[in-house]
This record gives sequence, C-alpha cells and structure tokens, in this order.
Amino acid sequence: MMHQTIDLYNISARSLSSLLPNDLKKRVLSLPHINLPYQTDRYDQAFNYLKNFDYIYVFGTGGSSLGGQTLTGVLPHSKVTFCDSIDPFTFQSLLEKLVIEKTGCIFISKSGETAETVMQFLLIMQAFEKQGKIKNFQSQSVVITEDKTSTLHTLARHHQLLIMPHSTDIGGRFSAFLNVSLLPARLAGFNINDFRKGAQKTIETFKNGDSLLDAWPVQGALTQLMLQQDYQVNQSVMMPYCDRLYYFTLWFRQLWAESLGKSGKGTTPVHAMGAVDQHSQLQLYLDGPRDKFFTIIQNNHTFITPCYYQKDKIVQTTGLYHTKQIGDLFQAECQATIDTLRHHQRFLRVLTLPELTEQTLGELMMHYILETIIAGFCLQIDPFNQPAVEDGKKRAKAYLMDA
Repeated sequence: MMHQTIDLYNISARSLSSLLPNDLKKRVLSLPHINLPYQTDRYDQAFNYLKNFDYIYVFGTGGSSLGGQTLTGVLPHSKVTFCDSIDPFTFQSLLEKLVIEKTGCIFISKSGETAETVMQFLLIMQAFEKQGKIKNFQSQSVVITEDKTSTLHTLARHHQLLIMPHSTDIGGRFSAFLNVSLLPARLAGFNINDFRKGAQKTIETFKNGDSLLDAWPVQGALTQLMLQQDYQVNQSVMMPYCDRLYYFTLWFRQLWAESLGKSGKGTTPVHAMGAVDQHSQLQLYLDGPRDKFFTIIQNNHTFITPCYYQKDKIVQTTGLYHTKQIGDLFQAECQATIDTLRHHQRFLRVLTLPELTEQTLGELMMHYILETIIAGFCLQIDPFNQPAVEDGKKRAKAYLMDA
C-alpha cells in the first residue's frame, strides 16, 4: 500500500473544501473510467494473434503509446518496442533492423486520423511489401481504432487486418486500463489482473471513505490548486527514485498538461528522475523561485554489493562504498533530496511504495487519473478534451498538403 505525506509548512490558506463541487463524488463515480478496472479482457483474439512473435512493435503517439510504455516499463525485460517517433532518421533505423518473419505489429489511433500513425502504417506495410511479405503483414498486424470510417480503419479493412475497437468514451491519455495499453503489456508478460486490483483498491478507498478530504486524490488536487491560486505555484515536478517509473512520469506529464491546461488555467508538469537530476535540476529546485510543488516517489532498492580485494591502502579510500549496496546509496540520495527540500521549505509530497509491482502501479496510476479529473472539476473545466491541440493538427495537415 502506498503511503503519502504532504509538507506545506503551516502556510495560511483558505479552506480547501470551498473548492469542492457539492456533487464531486457522484460525478467521479459515474464516469466510465471508473468501471474499467472491473472489466474482463476482450482481446484474447488479438493476443493469440501476436503472442508467438519474438518482436512486437507498437505504433502510435501520445496517449496511444504512453500508457502501454508505463506498464511494460516496470518489467525487467520486454519484447515489446514502442515507436512513437516520426523522425526520419529514427524511423529508418527501425526499418533497417526489422525482422519481418519474427515481428508482430500493433497500430493505435483512437480517431483513426492521427497523421503520425497513418504514416507509420504505410511505411511498415511498404517494408513488408518490398520483401514480398504482404500476406505476412496482413496476418501479423493488429489495428486499434474507433469503429467508424477513418483513414486508418479504411486501410486496415482494405488489407484485411484484424481490427480491435477503441473505446469512444475514453481518450488516449486515460486509456491505461483499455486494450490500447493492456494488449501490449500482456504480450510483454505484465500481470493485468494484479494491475486492475491495484486500481480497484484506489477506487474503493475513494468511494467508501468517510470524508472526501481524507481521500488522497482529493488532497493532491486541492493542495495544488490552492498553492497555485494563493501562492503562484505553477509547476508540478514529478521525481521518482525508480528508473522503472521513467515512462510513468511522461504519462503523468501528458495526463496533467492536456487535461488541465485550458482557459488560462492549469500548472506545468515537469519530468525529473532521481538520482540523475540531482546533478542537473536540484540547484534550481532548492534555491530558485518557490513556484513548484514536488512529488518524490520512493521505494526499496537494497541490492548489489560491490566486492573488492581488501589489500593495500585502497580499502582506506573506498571503505565507505565497498561494504555497502548500491541500493543503500540510492536510498540515501533519495532521503537526502527529501530532507533538503524540506530544509529549504519547498512544497513537497512524498509517495512511498513498499515495492513496485503491477498492483502498486495500478494503485498509483488510478490515483493520478482521479487526482487529475478532480482537479478539472474543481477548476470548472472539461478535463477530457483538448481543443487547442486540434488547431495544431489541422495546421500540420495543411502544411503537408502544400509540401
């Protein structure tokens, strides 16, 4: 079970409860997002289609990719590779190492009109075709998109690919508990049932608590809104001390930014990683503007002890290290960062995971889904749309037509 502490240093603030809509719990629990962790698998056909391939490539961008990357990122090894770049050099490198006979492909776009995914589809199809393997492309590829007429849906039907329906009710950045993320994760060996159990735990705690103000997602949302409105804290720094949460920070960044950055509102999510970013960003965090809310995620890392021959004078200079585990150093640096942030009276939340498993990841991701949605409702904005992004997409297609 996660443990949470929030340090605000006795700042004077108006009542947090004044920001809560009266019907908040009812609105949140009525959302389709809340039912997802209780649903059973609906993608056995696609899983059986792809499970025997040595390499699985997932083509998509944004919410079509980051949820799955977060899930597979906690595994020590994975045969699943996510391809969310359309940089020509990067994509050419991928094409050159593609082993057609051993490769399964998943193409994901909710709308079916995501320009990056459509272009990726055409280039991968061309790679199969050049090797005389177009039939392989048909039998080794799955498309996830809405069941409606679109460019990707039309291409998939024309080439007789297996099509899985993307939910019409839930957007990409909230799709961590949909086939979009769960299919690649299951192919990688991720335990879907445990992941759902963790999310259910977060939901049940929110649902059955005596007071909304005791619910951690509510506390997190209200704290950040209050800090922004009363103390001009306009950045939310996510800094896990766990490399396996690297993609989680990117998933959180999109979730928070795209859901809440509307009508002049919202705070800027910042991606950071411990202990690496102690050497690149911590000086600013400690001695720069007091305009950031920090979330440090810590869990236990106590393994790998270096071994030295205890000879000569070298032991005198390395004694601090050669008797310790690298996990001890990692934990020490994490605690030192927490302590120094507190010493400099920075606004801080510490989330402690007893261990990082599929279940604790499900608990963590559902926490942030709820926290984001609650913040949107408190700000009186729609956390589920992204109107400004659509303008950029239209301009990009216009430039492409003129090229």
